[in-house]
Amino acid sequence: MRIARNRTMADQAKSKKKASPRRKSTTPLPAQEWFEPMFMEFLDSIDVGVYVLDLKGVITRVNRYILDHYQWEMKELAGQNIFELMPDLIDMGVEEKFRQIIRERRTTELTNLERKDRIGRTVVFNLKGVPILEGNEVKGVFAVMSDITEKRALEHQMAETENYLQSLIDNANDIIYTLDCEGRITFLNKMGQEITGYRFDPDEKAHYTAYVVKRDLEKNERYFRKALKGHPQRYESTIVGIDGRLINVLINITPIWRLGKVVGMLGIARDITERKQMEAQLLQASKMAAIGELAAGVAHEINNPVGVIIGSAEQLQFLMEHYRDRPEEVPARLSKHVETISEQAARCKKITQSLLNFGRKVEMRTAEVNIPRLLEETTALVASRAASEGKRVEIRMPPDFPMLNTDPNQLEQVFLNLVTNALDAVGSGGTVTIAARIQDDSAVIDVADNGVGISEENLKKVFDPFFTTKPLGKGTGLGLSVCFGIVQRMNGTISVRSTPGGGTTFSVRLPLNEKRQRQSK
Repeated sequence: MRIARNRTMADQAKSKKKASPRRKSTTPLPAQEWFEPMFMEFLDSIDVGVYVLDLKGVITRVNRYILDHYQWEMKELAGQNIFELMPDLIDMGVEEKFRQIIRERRTTELTNLERKDRIGRTVVFNLKGVPILEGNEVKGVFAVMSDITEKRALEHQMAETENYLQSLIDNANDIIYTLDCEGRITFLNKMGQEITGYRFDPDEKAHYTAYVVKRDLEKNERYFRKALKGHPQRYESTIVGIDGRLINVLINITPIWRLGKVVGMLGIARDITERKQMEAQLLQASKMAAIGELAAGVAHEINNPVGVIIGSAEQLQFLMEHYRDRPEEVPARLSKHVETISEQAARCKKITQSLLNFGRKVEMRTAEVNIPRLLEETTALVASRAASEGKRVEIRMPPDFPMLNTDPNQLEQVFLNLVTNALDAVGSGGTVTIAARIQDDSAVIDVADNGVGISEENLKKVFDPFFTTKPLGKGTGLGLSVCFGIVQRMNGTISVRSTPGGGTTFSVRLPLNEKRQRQSK
């Protein structure tokens, strides 16, 4: 007897017996007499249920698993037809498959069925039929029952999880998509199709750049290449809907890993078009408010010197009338008023020039700038004033500070303004310190003073146009606003930190040259 097409254990035992000349001649037992106990011992040791059936489906043996799990006795099962013992097998088509096993002499999946075990628990079994062959003749069938309860529960759980995730993806308010490593779209959720108007066709394999506005192509490619190296990316971009509508999106792309290798991208794009429109409206409202403040500030700043000029002009007119008969006395008496008119007119010119600088974008004329030299030249302009007032200006530069590609004249204007303000903030014996450092991909230059500091309330307004804490006539309140605009146009940032009585530090952060950025990484 053998299972499927393997040689029987009896055949193997016989061949070994013939090959051993030293073995004493004995009368062999019939194969079934020694084979069956050994084979049944094997069947009893395995963790599946086995029915041994004859060609009519009559049970001739069962293993220990069947007896233990269903509390049956062998005498209760032996001689019973399995299709009478389990009539539902006929409805499942198992009887026909049983005959097929005998005809075709091959292992066949029969069915999955549920049974109650000895404690009343429902167990799911997979039933498989294995032909018992002797030579090429089928002598019976093993009906093998494997407990797949946990497997079925796991499959059910996985199916529920998959349905849940699919429901989340389909009902998400964001565009969810996947890309292969070439950038071709392999999945697009329902919301993505609704927002863009495009119908997803998995066979089309469209490239994601087909839906990105031209001006954002380079940016998207740059972030995609970074993500391919295993680094998640987050950035804003603009895509084009099927109707030509521009859609602002906030994109998060995350690498998909398999066996330690990036095999694609998971992308989530949030439609921020309305948010962008609201930001634009708020910006416009802010600009209008700033214009109102600007107009009020201009009126206030110009009115003061204009009032002085008008008063001095009226005095001149009066004096000219009064001294008409004594012209030789006019120059001496008028010189003071003429000087006052000249000073106040110069002040008006300064205010209007600052206003022009604030309101317009001056063209950037970039060049390689030696920052230590530029700071030395800037501080030289205020050195005599600092010395006369008993104040010090110190420069602390690290060795080999890199050149920056920027506009030297406008940058000098920024630092001159910051150093001048710092000198105004310190008393006699005070110190202004200029220190530079490299941080990430930026050059950072700090202008710090040990003066009176700035209150928290005023700190929020230092970059507002016409805001100043200096006495009337000492400043226009436009200097820091101009600095802010210049640094912003240089793709940098300017920030301030201060505590009342603890001094103030303005930090100018400017991007390094691309070559220097690559060297620092």
